[in-house]
Amino acid sequence: MTYRTKKGREILQQKINAYFAECDAANEREKKAVKPYTLSGLLCYLDLSAEELSALCAYRSLRPIIGSAKRRIEAYIEENALSGKLSGIYVLAISNRR
Repeated sequence: MTYRTKKGREILQQKINAYFAECDAANEREKKAVKPYTLSGLLCYLDLSAEELSALCAYRSLRPIIGSAKRRIEAYIEENALSGKLSGIYVLAISNRR
């Protein structure tokens, strides 16, 4: 799948939105963070490796889409760690992946 076309960018954004919606739905059902936002989860959902996602960031038109998703994941992790909803060891493991 090429995401460099206008249609491809739209599909990428739709897939990213669907990933977050799936996490939100699972967490809402359980009333707790059973499916936290993670970069690994997003990569699995998109069927991409970390290297492939980094390569997509080389394209200026895709940077805002991917950057926004990464920032949303980081914010989720930080906010939930500070509120005690996520384990500190989990946050440490995630932050070491950057």
